[in-house]
Amino acid sequence: VRACLTYALETRRRVKEQLKKLGGMEFFDVHFSYIDNESLEEFFVNVPEQGGSKLIPEGLPRAGVVHLVTQGSTGQLGLYRYETQMMAGSGKHSVSGLGSNTAAKEAVRVGFDYFKVNLNRISASAKFSDHEYHLHVVELHNTG
Repeated sequence: VRACLTYALETRRRVKEQLKKLGGMEFFDVHFSYIDNESLEEFFVNVPEQGGSKLIPEGLPRAGVVHLVTQGSTGQLGLYRYETQMMAGSGKHSVSGLGSNTAAKEAVRVGFDYFKVNLNRISASAKFSDHEYHLHVVELHNTG
């Protein structure tokens, strides 16, 4: 019975994930678990493609990684992971993961310009022109 129940919940979770992509907020607050009647233990059912039961991993993140909630291009709140890298270079910066969202690209450009102008407040010896910077944005909830 447990195998059948787990399979049914996995299938239901996959359907709900697709419905979340369509934008229905009512599909976000759904728990996929069952309680064993004998032991009263709760079992959570995850699907392999999720890579874990949490969108934000426990513990300290890698250096240069931050999670945040902000509005996507559709105006709906979403969860995003920003990953930054700094390499030796000539002061250029690049962005990926924003698609054709020009407003987001402009906001990132303004942020890099602010960082460039105020870097000496962080470190007197650091020079923006000694490195290249890359920002990659990962949308974790497909909210647009």
